Amino acid sequence: SLGSGFVIDSDGVILTNHHVIRNAAEIEVFFNDAAKSKIRAKIVGSDPKTDLAVLKVKPGPYLSPLELGNSDAARVGETVVAIGNPFGLSHTVTAGIISAKNRVIGQGPYDNFIQTDASINFGNSGGPLFNSSGEVIGINSAISAQGQGLGFAIPVNQAKRLLPDLLQYGRVRRGWIGAWLATTPEGLYVNDVVVNSPAHKAGIRSGDFIVGIEDEEVDAIDSAERVLGSKKPGEGVQVRIRRESKLLRRMQKLRLTLIEEPEGARLPRGTI
Repeated sequence: SLGSGFVIDSDGVILTNHHVIRNAAEIEVFFNDAAKSKIRAKIVGSDPKTDLAVLKVKPGPYLSPLELGNSDAARVGETVVAIGNPFGLSHTVTAGIISAKNRVIGQGPYDNFIQTDASINFGNSGGPLFNSSGEVIGINSAISAQGQGLGFAIPVNQAKRLLPDLLQYGRVRRGWIGAWLATTPEGLYVNDVVVNSPAHKAGIRSGDFIVGIEDEEVDAIDSAERVLGSKKPGEGVQVRIRRESKLLRRMQKLRLTLIEEPEGARLPRGTI
């Protein structure tokens, strides 16, 4: 696998994409210093749901940490520069503008991409997207094969929020309620609940509809997962449900405490 990445501190921490290092048995990082250093890296943590990964190399003079900017402040129409290794052509620089923000492209439940027309190709994945001040505002991640000038980058603010978990735990710890859900025309339907999960203990049951979590309305699995993804295990949340029978429809508010999804659990798709 071939990809890009960038150093974010003097300890040798590198940010890249999960899909770049997925299934890697060995990782080597090539630096653009005078000595053209080649250093072996280890995986510190990764998160498939946001396609982010953190690597670490031993500290040395080859490290040139980049400054992380504020992607929330970036505006459509601003000039951006992408650096990466497309098709093995190392440290290729391309320029363009921010075409759009908050793009959902079907990559996962946390899609929130910066769209750019800066040329991004195979091998650019994991490389930085800079603003005109030289700050990293995105991590180049995806392209659309159906057109030209359609590149997508993960906002750096999203990466900054996840970095503490990736560095400490090697994964992102997200809140989990233990309900198997399905998106239907009538709303977010509860197929079943995991025994002894927060949903089970709070009284959510098969046949209910989840209509809101905290102050957010939810009507699909992605929207519910996005809300829960901003919460940590141990946090309490209010879940609003609609319970229906042949004679009655009623709304209920239930309070539950989130836990972390059990590692290695074989759960049906749609269990959050």
